[in-house]
Amino acid sequence: MKGKLIFLAGMATGLLLGSQAARRAYQRMTAKVTELWGDPAMHDVIAQAETIARNAASVAQSDADGHEA
Repeated sequence: MKGKLIFLAGMATGLLLGSQAARRAYQRMTAKVTELWGDPAMHDVIAQAETIARNAASVAQSDADGHEA
């Protein structure tokens, strides 16, 4: 019985420490994402990716329209 109690106490301690570590990691990750989202260079990259995607969609649509005949 004593061994089970010690095991459960160890599990509870591990869960507590693990959840605190996970919370810190999550906070670091969200801080980095927020920092990146506010970066003007990131907005430039996003705009470039949107342009490339629109162009690719346009080409694909043109190819599909041309093959429908």
